[in-house]
Amino acid sequence: MALAGYLVMFVVLFTTLTAMYFGLGSERTFLPGSYAVTPLWIAVFCFFQFDAGLVAGVVVSKLSRDRKVPFLLAAMTMGLGVVMALPAVLGTVPDAGPRIGSLTNMDAMMQAQTPVWIQLIAPALAALGVTVGSMLLSLVGRRRP
Repeated sequence: MALAGYLVMFVVLFTTLTAMYFGLGSERTFLPGSYAVTPLWIAVFCFFQFDAGLVAGVVVSKLSRDRKVPFLLAAMTMGLGVVMALPAVLGTVPDAGPRIGSLTNMDAMMQAQTPVWIQLIAPALAALGVTVGSMLLSLVGRRRP
């Protein structure tokens, strides 16, 4: 069940960030001439990390009768997120060089250079979203007669 929640989180995050990239364009997503992301993109990214976790938390809570599953999903999100951030933390991510012109969505995802602190905080935001989403569903469920 936790894997289903992680898949939901991935789909929500991929869909929303793709839509935002098309809406903002490469000039408002990246700093001029580089693949470093703008503060606007960082804010959008953080918002949708939490949002994707929130949706996944609600879905997992709805699908599973076991109250531990959302917390398992939150732990899995943190663990996998930290593992995926290791290359940036260890400094093994190669510099993409200067950015010239606009990019496709896939190129933007592959070349984007986010600050290390964002890569470390993103899993925590998603895990927090999962936890809040599962709690919201249980609070709403208690109000029903």
